[in-house]
Amino acid sequence: MRFFTSVITLIVASALTVASTEVKTVNAHEQIYLKLSEDCRSEVDQNAYYNKCLGFADLNENTIKEFCDIAFSDDCIKFYKDPLATLPKCKDDPVMQKYAEYNKNTAVDYNKFYCEGPSEGKYCPTIELYLKSNNSGLYNYTLNCEYKVCLDNTIKIVELDKQYGAEYKELIFDDIKIDKAEHDRNDELFLLAFKDESCTSKMKDSNTSGASSVKAISSFISLGIVLLLYFVF
Repeated sequence: MRFFTSVITLIVASALTVASTEVKTVNAHEQIYLKLSEDCRSEVDQNAYYNKCLGFADLNENTIKEFCDIAFSDDCIKFYKDPLATLPKCKDDPVMQKYAEYNKNTAVDYNKFYCEGPSEGKYCPTIELYLKSNNSGLYNYTLNCEYKVCLDNTIKIVELDKQYGAEYKELIFDDIKIDKAEHDRNDELFLLAFKDESCTSKMKDSNTSGASSVKAISSFISLGIVLLLYFVF
């Protein structure tokens, strides 16, 4: 994953623009590796599935197709269902246990965020912008309001971040402690914003039933509240 878990992204976003973002990236795949036991690390080094399905990096216009082909290959889909099945020496490693469980619950949906688009060979506007930025960490999530599949996948990754993100970030970083209540409130504000009419009215698809108008968020947007979110990219 790139939301494929090899990179964790720190997103600072203003509710006034609903997630036009400045991004700092850290290689989470490497951070996890350094925390593993020696036996587990040795097995990871030799495991083709682990490095193939989780170790992809440098996502750009030239590599996106390769990434998506790998992410949705039979090998990787099978690997995501039970990452520890091919890593028997890692089954008792507490860090790998959490990392494997996180990928089991999130990998496919995060890969959809990157790979699914409104038509064949076309990626969602947020991803198109990111790819053109040459992996500089430039995201504008509001662009995904234009297409239902893009908006649905954006909403899904925020929901996943709310459910699993806080624990995962603490697994990656030794020096942070996530305030889960605040973390969840920030995700809830983003969910409200993406479901608000100011977003859904931009949709070009004829089928807009998947997103509802939530007027309550308007007062937050008008105040320009600054939100702090972590996503795994």
